[in-house]
Amino acid sequence: MLIGERIRSRRKSKGFSLAQLSEMSGVSVSMISKIEKGQSLPPISTYANIGRGLGMSLSEIVAEETSTPNISVVKHGEGSPLSNGVYDAYSLAEHFAGKKFTPFLMHFPADKKKFHKSFRHTNIQEMMYVLEGSIEFSYGERLIRLDPGDCVCFNGHIPHTSRTIGGKDVRIVAIQVAE
Repeated sequence: MLIGERIRSRRKSKGFSLAQLSEMSGVSVSMISKIEKGQSLPPISTYANIGRGLGMSLSEIVAEETSTPNISVVKHGEGSPLSNGVYDAYSLAEHFAGKKFTPFLMHFPADKKKFHKSFRHTNIQEMMYVLEGSIEFSYGERLIRLDPGDCVCFNGHIPHTSRTIGGKDVRIVAIQVAE
């Protein structure tokens, strides 16, 4: 089942209108509608906010169906990325049902040298560990350079964004946890 279909199915099973889900999640009616129709791939945090409104974890929204929910093995090259035009995010625990955290491998192409729109993720804590490449991370008023081996942990409610620096693609392991 596709992500948009999963969201629409849960919303309808709970008897929520688009407007009610928008109010509960803080995501606009038009964005929810586009996601349900498969017309938009927003940041991961948007899915988390919608999930909170529906009583679903982020992993329930983005996970593929599986018959073995107690373990998830994601082999290199498996899985489809969630992409928002700035980065691609690959789930690292795609088939692990009920997890309390959501790990991703994020890929930022080297040509993304401008800061993209800042994100705010209500009730989410995040961790980013740089595997390769370098980024400049903007968190509130702070600018922080992150190089391979560097790690940042932060509360997602503060506006944050990043951009590549150094002319190389960037790969990051990111983990999001709903508070």
